[in-house]
Amino acid sequence: MKKTLLLTALLMVSTVFAFGRGNNEVQLGGTVGTMYGLDFKVKHKHLAFIADLGVNLFSSPASLDGSKYKLDAFTIELNPNLAYQGLAKDFSALSLDWYIGAGVSGGVLKSIKVIDNDDWGDFLGDTKFDWDVKWGANVVAGIDLNLKKIPLTLSFDFRPGYGLIIHTEEFEEDFGIGNVSGVSTTLGQYFDWKLVAGIRYRF
Repeated sequence: MKKTLLLTALLMVSTVFAFGRGNNEVQLGGTVGTMYGLDFKVKHKHLAFIADLGVNLFSSPASLDGSKYKLDAFTIELNPNLAYQGLAKDFSALSLDWYIGAGVSGGVLKSIKVIDNDDWGDFLGDTKFDWDVKWGANVVAGIDLNLKKIPLTLSFDFRPGYGLIIHTEEFEEDFGIGNVSGVSTTLGQYFDWKLVAGIRYRF
């Protein structure tokens, strides 16, 4: 897991430096909402690269081994997106841009609570997962409010997507021929979403 996270981080840093060179507009700031962290954006004509690194807090329906659950959790993740950006309206003091695109995410997930329920919606109990690997894919749609008198951009976007949890745990069972130990892996799926507001300084 550590090697995967390190590789993901190195890939992002390399992309950032490669994309941020030349006459592109570079923006750096932070996000609030469901995701709290660092916000990086590079614009080249109508193409925009957006990357956030931080903590995402969410509650979502999930499926683990075919059973339905309610998942309350948070992730520490990297979420790079590539988007098409266009001008919506130009005012004297500011301009309004829109953008739409898609991206991926990778990191670790820590569940606060996993609530098991039956088909009638009655709660049967809850459990907690330790740190697990998380992968995801999402679309992104949002707006940028670019202030002209000061080099600041205010942004707001929604990122609905698909999340995959890779949960592993050690086990030891007696099958009548002696204890058998190993590691079991459970794959979980959930609605991976972010509602993000940000502020960035334009360099």
